[in-house]
Parts: sequence; structure tokens; C-alpha cells
Amino acid sequence: MPLQPPLLRPPSGRSRRAGERAGRHSRRLAMRNAWQCRRFALTSWFIRQLLLALAVLLAGTLSLRADQHDPRLDRLFALLAAAPSLSEALPVERAIWSLWLDHDDKNVKQWMSVAAAAMGEGLLEAALSEADKVVEAAPGYAEGWNRRATILFLLERYEESLADIERTLALEPRHFGALSGRGLSLMALDRLPEAEQAFIAALKIHPQMPGARRNLKLIGKTLGEPI
Repeated sequence: MPLQPPLLRPPSGRSRRAGERAGRHSRRLAMRNAWQCRRFALTSWFIRQLLLALAVLLAGTLSLRADQHDPRLDRLFALLAAAPSLSEALPVERAIWSLWLDHDDKNVKQWMSVAAAAMGEGLLEAALSEADKVVEAAPGYAEGWNRRATILFLLERYEESLADIERTLALEPRHFGALSGRGLSLMALDRLPEAEQAFIAALKIHPQMPGARRNLKLIGKTLGEPI
């Protein structure tokens, strides 16, 4: 008698569902692994670039001009825009601030230091007096105008703060701190649509900036815009 082939039965509904679930799970795992590999590659690239930039920054290139004209800023701003997270953006941000704050004139550096100390102690009028000296002696120094703008904001002199922010941005259009300060002053003046644009501009330069993100969401809720 010839052998009969075994009878093949279609899988049951339960078996099909189990197979579909297993397939979906496998696809999710594959997608997750692919994303993790991509994330690792991006992070590794970013860290290599950051270390290279910081090595240049710390190389003792004293011949380079200190302030917003420092040529090392271009590389740092490129890294800031590419930072995949806040933790990776923060060391770049600190490096940028260190260059912005620096100045060749010892008197300017001293006045800036005294102003910062006075602000820390809540002595805002004394801080303003020191900042006045800075902008008078070094009108081309962006951070001097930004420091005075910050003090004027704390004194609730918002229109004057905005005027100093404009001077800051004329000298350093990439100054994310000044752009965020503009947003804060405009919020205080209840000019929310303008404030919103200021925070958007800040985030184009520093996408991980937490204060700008937070204030942009707050404005969106207040204006009834989707977030």
C-alpha cells in the first residue's frame, strides 16, 4: 500500500495570534536595537568631537582673541546644535560661556567679577554700577551688555533690559542667553507672542536649553496653542 502524506491542518486561531504577537515583538526588538545602535554611534561621534573641541579650547592658544570674536566659538556652536541631550550640551554651553566672559582688559574682568559677586549677594544697584563701567570702557564686549541687561531685568527695568539685549545681540547674534533674556523681559511685559519668538530663536541655537523649552510650553498653554 502506498504511503499517504500526512494531513496538514491549518493553524488554529490561537496559534495564528501567537505567531503574529511573536512577529510584532521581534520587529519591535529589531527596531529598538537599530535605534540603540544609531544612538550609540551618534553619542560616540559627539563625544569625540566634544573632546577635540575642548582640547583646542584648553590648548593655551593665548594669541586667540577672547570674547564673542574667538574663532573657537564656531566649532562649539556646531556641537551645541548637534548635542543629543542636555547632559551632552552642558559642557559645550559652559565652554561657550567661558569664552564669552573672557576679556583682554584686566579692569573689565575685575568689574565683571565684582558685578557677579554683588548680584549673588542681592546688591543689584552696586552690581549695576560695575556693569556701567564695563559697557562704558568696552562697548564692543557683548557679555558686558548682557550682564547689565540681566541686572536691569532683576531690577524690573524691563524696557532698559531689552535695550541692552539688543546691544548684546548686535555684537553676538548667537547669544542664546540674551535671546532667552529677551523672552523673559517680554513675558514680564505681557508681550507673549514676541516672547514666544524669542524663545524659539534661542532654541534654534541651543536646542537643549531647558529654561527656553519650559517657558515656550508655558506661553503655549497661556495662548491656548498646541504644545
